[in-house]
Amino acid sequence: MTALEILRLYADALANAGYNLVAIRMLQKDPSALNDPIRMHLFRVVLEKLLKDCIELPVTTVKIKRILAVLDSPEVMKIQPPESMAKMLEGIGTRLQVAGNGILKRK
Repeated sequence: MTALEILRLYADALANAGYNLVAIRMLQKDPSALNDPIRMHLFRVVLEKLLKDCIELPVTTVKIKRILAVLDSPEVMKIQPPESMAKMLEGIGTRLQVAGNGILKRK
């Protein structure tokens, strides 16, 4: 695999992740979505797609898996303050920006 192919792989992952991250921002703006089963299902689908798109980004992958683990635990969801999910999502956004900046610097 050439350096250009690796850059393309990361660029594709970042583009897909950025698109999915836009969908995730709705939860940051409206934490009450955590109480809506339909929106939570859609949120989970988006996170699972984001996980696939970011498989080459290990730190981001860990952060996404942590969020999915929280979503899978009703006990944790009950005691978790609404703003904590927004902070976890912000962590993913930060990681994607770091990865994106690294890709741009390599070009």
